[in-house]
Amino acid sequence: MAMLSIERRFLAAFAEAVLGLEHHELGQAAKAVDRLDKFLDHSSFGLRFTFHLALLVMPGGLLTKLRFAGRPLAWRRTYLDRLFLENIGRAPGWMVDAQESWPRSNRW
Repeated sequence: MAMLSIERRFLAAFAEAVLGLEHHELGQAAKAVDRLDKFLDHSSFGLRFTFHLALLVMPGGLLTKLRFAGRPLAWRRTYLDRLFLENIGRAPGWMVDAQESWPRSNRW
């Protein structure tokens, strides 16, 4: 189950924006996604399936993720900054917050 081109484009664009890469460094994001893809190729089916599912359902909406890679780098950085700022003071309760408190047998 190889990484879909839509997933690859989104992840590279996300990495470029969140890591604050300069324009001459943008190729590093694509290389990182290639390494992730190779890692997933050698991983169990369950991990690959969970990864693809998580990308599909992660916040932001499917249409936003599909258009994200095509947006200018400055727009992507501003968008992510706004998302992070909106979630700084949020109450705990998301699955990610609760994962560490789950019993080992219930973890993925």
